[in-house]
Amino acid sequence: MIGGERRTLFGRSKWQLSVADAITMIEQDEWRFFVEEDGDTDWLEIRETPEGDKVLPLSGPISKVL
Repeated sequence: MIGGERRTLFGRSKWQLSVADAITMIEQDEWRFFVEEDGDTDWLEIRETPEGDKVLPLSGPISKVL
């Protein structure tokens, strides 16, 4: 699962999605996801494993979140 906090005019709300759903939304250009830490922003990008599975990488700042 991935998740975060959505900021709106009316406050904040938490959200969660499966990694599979997030990958589908990225592929369909519906959503983009990022990790923000200490003012730095890194966009999540889909990677393909040697076996052909699509994943969100677990390196860099992302490893601290997932």
